[in-house]
Amino acid sequence: MESFTLNGLTIKYVVRKAVVGHIETVTNTNTHGSTYGRVSTNIQQTFYLEDEDKKQSVVKLTDWDVSALTGHELVLIWVETSEKKGYALVHNKTLGLSYHGKYSDFFKQYPDYPFAIYAIASLPAILISCFFYGATRSTPVGFVVFLLVGGVTMNYFRKQTGKKNNSIKCARDLKIKLGEILKAIT
Repeated sequence: MESFTLNGLTIKYVVRKAVVGHIETVTNTNTHGSTYGRVSTNIQQTFYLEDEDKKQSVVKLTDWDVSALTGHELVLIWVETSEKKGYALVHNKTLGLSYHGKYSDFFKQYPDYPFAIYAIASLPAILISCFFYGATRSTPVGFVVFLLVGGVTMNYFRKQTGKKNNSIKCARDLKIKLGEILKAIT
C-alpha cells in the first residue's frame, strides 16, 4: 500500500489493474410515501475480475453504475483515510471512461452553523457585558466586553465552519491527485 500526504492528512491507496470476467448488476427502485412519494434507486454491481497474475477477485460497488463488458480492462483505486476505506476511482481503460466515488465521504464533515446558533452563541456576550455594565456603570466598558466575548464566540464558530470547507478542499484535491496517479499508470 502506497501513501501520500494531502493537506496534512496521510492518504493510503492501492492501484489494481484487472480484466472483467463477468458482471452482475442489480437495480432496486423503492418508492417512499403515499401521495407525494420519493423514489430512490440503488445499483449494486458485482465485478468478477482477473489480474495480470491470473488471480481472481470479486469487487462489489454500490451506486456507481460503471459501464463495462466482459474482457474490458479496469483500473481500480482503493483509498483509506481515517474516516473511510473504499474504492474512490474506477477507470475503464478499454472505453477510456473514469468513474468517481464521493470523495467528500473520505473526510470528516462538520455541520453548518445557521444564524440561530450564532444568535444563541452571542447570549454569553450579552450577559457578561450586562454584568460589567452593572458593576461599573460604564457603557464603554460594557460595550468593549460585549465585543471581546462576542468576537471570541464568533471566531470559534467560524473555525468550526472552516473545517467543513477544508474537507471540501481535501475532496477536490484528492480527485486531482488520483487523476494524476491514474495518468501516470495508464
